[in-house]
Amino acid sequence: MPLSILSLFPDPYHSRFDEETQRQHADIFAGLDAQSPVQCTFLELPDGRVTVTVLSFNYAYAFSLITGALSSHGFHILSGEAFTEKPVTHVPTVRRYMGNDENRSSRHVYPPEKRLSWRKIVDIFTGKRSDTRPIRLWIQQLVTFIDALFVLLASAKQEEALAMVNRDLVQRLAHMPQREKQLTPALITLDNTLPSVTCLTVLTQDTPMFLYAISQALAMQGLSIEHLTICTDGSRIEDVFEIVDASGYQITSPDLLDQIRLSTLLTKQFTYFLDKAPSPYDALSRFGTLLKSIADLPEKSQWLRFFSDSRALADIARLLGTSDSLWEDVIRVHLEALLPVLKARMKDHPVYEEEPSIGTRLRETVAQASDKKHALNRFKDQEMFLIDLNHILGRSDLLTLSRQLTALVQEVLRVAVDLVWENMVSRYGVPMAFGDVPTQWALMGLGKLGGAALGYASDIELMLVYGDAGETQLSDIAALSELSERIGNDAFFGLMMQGVTHYIEGKRDGIFEIDLRLRPYGKDGPLAVHLAQFCQYFGFDGPSHSYERLALVRMRAVAGDVSFGKKIEQLRNHYVYERHFPSEALWELRRKQY
Repeated sequence: MPLSILSLFPDPYHSRFDEETQRQHADIFAGLDAQSPVQCTFLELPDGRVTVTVLSFNYAYAFSLITGALSSHGFHILSGEAFTEKPVTHVPTVRRYMGNDENRSSRHVYPPEKRLSWRKIVDIFTGKRSDTRPIRLWIQQLVTFIDALFVLLASAKQEEALAMVNRDLVQRLAHMPQREKQLTPALITLDNTLPSVTCLTVLTQDTPMFLYAISQALAMQGLSIEHLTICTDGSRIEDVFEIVDASGYQITSPDLLDQIRLSTLLTKQFTYFLDKAPSPYDALSRFGTLLKSIADLPEKSQWLRFFSDSRALADIARLLGTSDSLWEDVIRVHLEALLPVLKARMKDHPVYEEEPSIGTRLRETVAQASDKKHALNRFKDQEMFLIDLNHILGRSDLLTLSRQLTALVQEVLRVAVDLVWENMVSRYGVPMAFGDVPTQWALMGLGKLGGAALGYASDIELMLVYGDAGETQLSDIAALSELSERIGNDAFFGLMMQGVTHYIEGKRDGIFEIDLRLRPYGKDGPLAVHLAQFCQYFGFDGPSHSYERLALVRMRAVAGDVSFGKKIEQLRNHYVYERHFPSEALWELRRKQY
């Protein structure tokens, strides 16, 4: 194959490889296509080191995935270089005729913004294997893995390829020896003294997966590595990246240069503490998104100072690798809310200050808001975020977490019930019992709410019980309104329970989701339960199943008339504790739980 196929490689490539090696590369490139987009060569050196050369095309994340694949297969890179073809300067054109020869025009066959992705790459690495298997087996497994990665890249399935590498890297990380976490300074410089590239130099302590993570961070910013020199001296590394922007030009934007500095420093620091994450896979997968979010924040300089603290880095790793709920609901979209609470953590202050005044604060917040439903749910979400964050960062145990979540849920329910009650009464009047006295009612908590054992993703199991049949009575002012009307107590409390359910918004299924299925007859029964119906259903001769009565054990009043709620609890005691439970029914329930 003529060497002209390699003519667009930069001068360092032609200096690095002799003519015979270049001819081999040319032959390899001639045989690559979408079905076979990569080829690797291996050379075992006399001192036990191995040189790995990868030839392919400049797909997005290609270099990052190569280094990740090598690391996940126990290959410690000691030195190396990466070469990328120069951008195409001559673009083929075709003629497009517009009716006659005088109106001819031409257009590019290929859009200029896509030229970078077609360029060839040659990446060469020399290092040591920690894998004790025969080198033939190691090469076979590594080649199979890299082939699979590049087939995905050729099909534009970058996310699947990244997930493959992350999973293997995490397995490798689990077998690495633990180290003392003592941060060392990182010297990061950027300059544009070379004519067509920006030079990023990183001089720092070697950390597992740094090369993989930083090349991924650069790729996420649309940057391309034109040439890279890797040098490891003991525990120190000096990596020199020659990079260009998405259009193939030198980087001159001050904002983008600052973003590169920030992402490089944060990546270096973060990878050193990755093994602190309960799920390093999740932490590693989410870190790139975190970097992009930080780069868009006005206070990004504060994050630089924050990441210089080892406790902060361990916390970030723990957060990214612990809670799907926190990531999806808060951190990914509301990163600016995270910095203040983590700063408090650095000062050994708890993230969540437990206060007995949570109900007062909630009521004041709602009272001052024009959109009370939005204010209530925003308060709920913020408090839940802080409570869960406090627990993940080790400032509270499970019992404290449950107690704090239960207290929050109770206050949110009470405020929501009060708001819905006020709206209902203004339209329908007060539900009355016989004798012209207001009907008693109570909102009962069951399950983990009733037992004060809520977790972050627990259901909120409720049952609204009211005392008497009858109908509502309008006030004199309400009676004058055409919109007001009297309705039966059963309809009133059913609408009220429906209103409470709609008033409180869950972030998604399983997080603060209200569950009414423990009421008599489940989803087929009325939303609110008349006291007589409660007694008939759960009584000694009632149709309730044994496990339904057993579920009442943790029932307690959480809102409404406290004295009426106590009466319901006493009835529960009578029906549950003064009645024999058939042992076969209990065993059947236990089997269903497992």
